[in-house]
Amino acid sequence: MNKSDLILRTIDVWEKGAVDNPLDSGGQTKYGISKRWHPDVDIPNLMKDQAVEIYTKEYWNPLALDTLHPRAAWKCFDTGVLCGLKTARDLKKLFIGQDDIEGAMNVAIDFLTTHFHTIVDKNPPQKAFLNGWLRRAADRGEDIT
Repeated sequence: MNKSDLILRTIDVWEKGAVDNPLDSGGQTKYGISKRWHPDVDIPNLMKDQAVEIYTKEYWNPLALDTLHPRAAWKCFDTGVLCGLKTARDLKKLFIGQDDIEGAMNVAIDFLTTHFHTIVDKNPPQKAFLNGWLRRAADRGEDIT
């Protein structure tokens, strides 16, 4: 899979359609692109190909994900979308030099699970998102080749 396919996997599996949840600090969002962080983007009319361009420029390229195993690259990208670039960079460090992708995925899932529980501990209203975050953390990208 190329990077556009990996980005589309996140959009199609986890960031479907438009949402405007009052508990979500991003506000109005479509395909995971939020109005808060992209005030100049016409969120309601955003197309998938535009979202892929934004994600490539703002997440994939800054994280230099082309150097990783495709599953590791996707996991770091998906984490960046959900948690921000700092957390994605921290996760990427866990994958560098790993030959065993399954073992590295186990470490990544543990890392993210701890991260999400820490968020909820610090901000209890975010518990509304915890089950979804944990399902997403557990996604190993096993369909990625």
